[in-house]
Amino acid sequence: MAAGGFVHGDARTGLWITAALINVAGAMRGASGEWVINPVHFAERHTLFVIISLGEALVAIGATASDLGLTLRILVGLTSATAVACVVWWVYFAFIPDVTEHTLEHARGSQRGTAARDLFTFGHFPIVVGIVGYAVVGYAVVAKHMVAAPGHALSDADGWLLIGALAILIGGCLNIQWHVRRRLAVERFVAVALIAAWVLVGDSLAGWAVVFGIAGILAVMQSITWRRFRELAEVAGVR
Repeated sequence: MAAGGFVHGDARTGLWITAALINVAGAMRGASGEWVINPVHFAERHTLFVIISLGEALVAIGATASDLGLTLRILVGLTSATAVACVVWWVYFAFIPDVTEHTLEHARGSQRGTAARDLFTFGHFPIVVGIVGYAVVGYAVVAKHMVAAPGHALSDADGWLLIGALAILIGGCLNIQWHVRRRLAVERFVAVALIAAWVLVGDSLAGWAVVFGIAGILAVMQSITWRRFRELAEVAGVR
């Protein structure tokens, strides 16, 4: 990794990709060992990464709005962009931190290292990438284009970037669910399909309306998932 800092262009990219692959391979091979892991501390560190990522999304959106000055038009775009970030916060923090920490705490022996790898080291990667992707898209698309001109439609490229970021994020949630319970929530697959359809079909709608619609789809998805989670928790005697 350090060697990449002394070269440029494709050589740097190649060295960093190689370093990343070595790290991944090391995690795959080494996770089966009996690691001494504090579940609370380990889970908290990864939760902070998610908080930082969400903060970056809000900063990206708010910074452009601040530069432009707050008008009613910009306020509409700012509100819709922030609504998605708020629902994403709910999608993650409703129960994923508690469930993953609980799973790690009850893993024994070599299973704890594997659980730490699958639920956190690798499991949180798509979630963070999805949120950061929304932050990048939020700055380039939501903030600059939609906040600055909320009545304008999103371009095809902007729409696909938005779909991709949210699909990766929801996919990360599905991945964690599979490792914890060996099941997948159908509503999350439906949400990805609906978001894609809404963005592509709504290419003639104002940007703020498309983004507000995405927030609504995510909220309905999470409401269903949260209700099912609470029902299962009550059956298991968890309050």
